[in-house]
Amino acid sequence: MAIPWTPALAIGVPEIDHQHQELFLRIERLVQGVSRGNAADIERLLEFLSQYVVKHFGAEERWMLRSAYPDYTRHKAEHERFIRDYEHMTREFREKGPNVLAGIRINNWIAEWLRQHISRSDMELGRFLATKVASGDLDGP
Repeated sequence: MAIPWTPALAIGVPEIDHQHQELFLRIERLVQGVSRGNAADIERLLEFLSQYVVKHFGAEERWMLRSAYPDYTRHKAEHERFIRDYEHMTREFREKGPNVLAGIRINNWIAEWLRQHISRSDMELGRFLATKVASGDLDGP
């Protein structure tokens, strides 16, 4: 079972919050595809997630650069580590074929990583951006 997105994970930047919601929705669909054993659905979702996280991380990184976010290097390194780990896990999943155990492992890892990353790193970014907007140093998100 996928971990759902909840409003408690909102960081206050509509673009990023919407992307987070989409990521959690797609993870849920991946879990459903795995439980049905539909290899074509699983492959499409793995590919979508691969492309979407790059798009999403790029959006976050643009906000960080635009606002001169002081923790940019660490946050970007977390993104890069996720992409490396995701590529490794999906390659392993493709080699072994669509099986429930591998699907559950991918789901749990992605959902937990996102939940942890959003609740810590992205929340810090959201607070920083809110401060910049409130001070007039940045146009609102």
